[in-house]
Amino acid sequence: MEEIGYNDDYKQYKILIIQRPLSGSTRLKDESCTSIINGGKNLLLSLNECTLFLQSITECSKVLRVLDKKINVFNTSYMILPEYLPDAAVKLHSLSRWTVEEFFKSFKAESFNKYSSTELSAVVENYILCHIHDKAFPAIKKYCYEEDNLLNQKLLSLYEGNITPDQLGVKESFCCQTPSAVVELASLNSRFSPVEKLNCLMTTLELLNQDIEQFLLETYHPVSYKKDVPKLTSDDLIPLLVSVIVQARPQYLATNLYYIQNFCWEIPSIDKYSYGLVTFQAAKEFLRSSEFEFLKPSTRKIKKELSLEELMEVTVEIQNSSKSSVERKSAQCQSPIDHQLENVTKMIEASTMELGDTCYVNRNSKVGREESVGDFLSSLRLNSLGHTYGKQT
Repeated sequence: MEEIGYNDDYKQYKILIIQRPLSGSTRLKDESCTSIINGGKNLLLSLNECTLFLQSITECSKVLRVLDKKINVFNTSYMILPEYLPDAAVKLHSLSRWTVEEFFKSFKAESFNKYSSTELSAVVENYILCHIHDKAFPAIKKYCYEEDNLLNQKLLSLYEGNITPDQLGVKESFCCQTPSAVVELASLNSRFSPVEKLNCLMTTLELLNQDIEQFLLETYHPVSYKKDVPKLTSDDLIPLLVSVIVQARPQYLATNLYYIQNFCWEIPSIDKYSYGLVTFQAAKEFLRSSEFEFLKPSTRKIKKELSLEELMEVTVEIQNSSKSSVERKSAQCQSPIDHQLENVTKMIEASTMELGDTCYVNRNSKVGREESVGDFLSSLRLNSLGHTYGKQT
């Protein structure tokens, strides 16, 4: 439900009330967990990062080998049925907790203060779910098939109809191109664990805000008149995010949100992650429940896809911004701009190769994993671009 609140200036704001947290555990956050969650280092997202971290704990090498065997047994013999997904989640959560308990049993006295339970639980959970992605995700896709099919039909209709943000109710002052957010969201299906996917959603929102801020700085010049710059509210953010989803067209949006919400337990209940998941859930409901047949025409034109040259320009801009950001914030975690540079660079490399109907994602230098990253990336194939780069025609 929603409640209306008032700030010190008696201006209204909306409060979204939910039954329980949409991500993370309901337990109190372990304040001692700082080294990988909030301490200025990267949150361990990829399988390679988690593997290196766990392998570095030499006292737990035997436990890690047992865990690998249990994961292999799960992948080869356990049957996940769409109707029994909660049972699979309970089983995997129990495996994660067992592993952490065994780790602490193996620790020597000096290691007890080195690692927190929350920290280890987060890494172990991500390690396990990266390994079982190919087993669990297809079952979740079957469970969410009807909802995904409905969303895909609406996204295709809006995409082919050249929908613009103002037609969705966005204020004119916020109607702008958001290429960085579109590129990030288009990579959602190349992420494997719920935490990776959740981080992709958060980065999308951060890049969307950055695109809007840049647009406002260029539109409302000089910047000294900050009081005249409009403020982005949730009423504008949701339809803006919907327009980004329409352009990126990520496959299995409902499946990904279900995966994040039901298979993510140990990441602390950081406000921004819960907020990000709530925002995407709201955008999904906006798409699912709204009828778009009678939208007013718009004079604006939103480009459906980025050309290769535009992708290269985005890369250069991101690289320049990244360098200045590093100068300002040394020794901090990887920023959304750094992360976005990596995504755009990979897409440019992919667009210069001879691709068939399938996009292949090279993840953690582990070739051979095949995953669709949405129609947006498919539209970047060399044949559809009509351009070549770094090679002769």
